[in-house]
Amino acid sequence: MSDLKKATEVMQLINGNDQQRHKGFDLFNRYFTMEFIRFLQNRGLSYEDAKDVCQMTTIKIFKKADTLKELAYARTWMYQILRRTLFDFSKTKQNYQKIFEEYDESTLIDSDGFNKIQTSSSESSLINHIPGKYQDRSSCVSGELDKFSIENPERAHALRLQMDGFDISFIADCIGRTSGATKEYLNQCRKKLAPWLEKCLKMDVF
Repeated sequence: MSDLKKATEVMQLINGNDQQRHKGFDLFNRYFTMEFIRFLQNRGLSYEDAKDVCQMTTIKIFKKADTLKELAYARTWMYQILRRTLFDFSKTKQNYQKIFEEYDESTLIDSDGFNKIQTSSSESSLINHIPGKYQDRSSCVSGELDKFSIENPERAHALRLQMDGFDISFIADCIGRTSGATKEYLNQCRKKLAPWLEKCLKMDVF
């Protein structure tokens, strides 16, 4: 049976009655669990992390099964969810790593230190939420990118992936393009974003 037929069969069962859903779950594990884990390991995850991401993906696929409009795209749809889950997992892990790199254990549990961090964060939030006002060039770029993403969500998503350090092949998988087409797309995205960042480039850097 082809991979496409396997995905189609699984999604048909998942969208069926309780008995069919149980069978669909068994077939999903047989057909896709190890395939997904290998896919994730090939992108740098440990076996344990890959299992976690695979489990999260499985839950999302079952919860969102009724949103699949065309069974012919079942396999592509599954991989879109897998890639998005991988991205979210990687982003969360990076954020935790940054926290622990920036603050040692004594800083995190010290009340004075916590108050300083909390105050600094609050002040920064207040400044960044004043329309047109930014604390520095970095917050300006972040703020303008947020505005850009409202009008250009797909372009912003691709740019954020690149800014987060993901390679072209990973970004290509996420946005459903070839590597060559992704490079060109990112170039066009940067050109589209440039006018939004003009004010940031004019800011003084102290």
